[in-house]
Amino acid sequence: MAKTLRVCTDFESGTFYAFARTKNSPTLVQNPPPVYEHETYTAACTQAAAGKSFVTHPFTKADNDYAIGFPVRFTNVNATTNYYFAVVQSDDSKHHLKLGVNAGKLEVWDADDNLVATSAGVVFANDTDHLVELLLTFGNPGDVVVHVDEAEAVTANGEKFDTGAGATLELCLGGQGGVPAQATDVYFTGPPYVYSGAADVTDFVGPNGHIPFRHDKATPIPDIGDALDVGWWDDAAEIPFGDVNLVRYTDNLDFGVVTTDPDGCVAATPGPHGDARIGSGDTILGATWLVRWFANPAFPNINNFWFCYGKTPHGDPGVDNTTKVNLGNALGTQNTLIVSEAAGDVPTRDHYFQLGCKCQVVIGAASVTMYNCMCSLWVKPGLAFRGVHLGAGPVGRAQGREILVG
Repeated sequence: MAKTLRVCTDFESGTFYAFARTKNSPTLVQNPPPVYEHETYTAACTQAAAGKSFVTHPFTKADNDYAIGFPVRFTNVNATTNYYFAVVQSDDSKHHLKLGVNAGKLEVWDADDNLVATSAGVVFANDTDHLVELLLTFGNPGDVVVHVDEAEAVTANGEKFDTGAGATLELCLGGQGGVPAQATDVYFTGPPYVYSGAADVTDFVGPNGHIPFRHDKATPIPDIGDALDVGWWDDAAEIPFGDVNLVRYTDNLDFGVVTTDPDGCVAATPGPHGDARIGSGDTILGATWLVRWFANPAFPNINNFWFCYGKTPHGDPGVDNTTKVNLGNALGTQNTLIVSEAAGDVPTRDHYFQLGCKCQVVIGAASVTMYNCMCSLWVKPGLAFRGVHLGAGPVGRAQGREILVG
């Protein structure tokens, strides 16, 4: 089975809109900073009476094996009381596999809340960023290998990693609830990724990061298409995302596509072409488009919101090369995340991002609204992980090491 990107998210919209849901109000902060120098926000799941968490969009549970990765940081690695900071769960929140921390060691718990494996040595340190990556064979029995900072920390084979519940899988990342004697704040200083169809641990990505892009030119005129009826394009380029300013089409089949070229980026950095944040040794792994939108489904003015996403070559901003997807309509404001590793969608160093929207009336008067849209390039930094910092690794590796080069 081919390796396929299922989850790829970031916090660079200044919101949790790229995730399916949150619980008990985790927040986004800038201190501690993310592990990748070109990201801004860290997810803070500070200790509280009720545990704070966030959940990825669901992914299929029929495509073993899974490579899953995310950076995490604890203020107190001695936190106890069966605390789980990462859970692979079903779409009805039944736990298949859980990771915990205790006295700096990594613990693995099965679907019946049994502790099935503990790392031989300390793998986590206080106030230190660590990269956690799992190779999971989902099932009953199932297997898991967990690496911390690119070194094997624990293995558990033939355990119950499937409750038998739910139709899909989710990854839940969170903080410690309750009021235990030993408590920790937990920070996820980079967003998670999930691949299905992984062959072995060589499919782990290792240190990675996201570079955000947006079209923020103060004009109603797109690069391709029709002038907006309401707003200017920079109204849909706010960071953090907000709902006060917006762009809107009110005529049937009107559409507009804009490009993250130098003419379209004022406060934001144009690119990827010519963007110095992308090193010559960096590997582009994929791209995402996060859009916040609304189209009224209520009679008599039923509308569909079409989203446009893709790339265009440097020197060719006047050509619409986007894929167009009908997102339909809904009673409330919606967030949609497009994730792609397809060569036809993902920009290279010779391309710019494209994004936009189209209005399609089903019945009545037309109107579709885009509140905000942001694109992100997902990269694996080269040159000894240029621009990425991680801290202490397993016993035998340099403590407090920096992999900041270039």
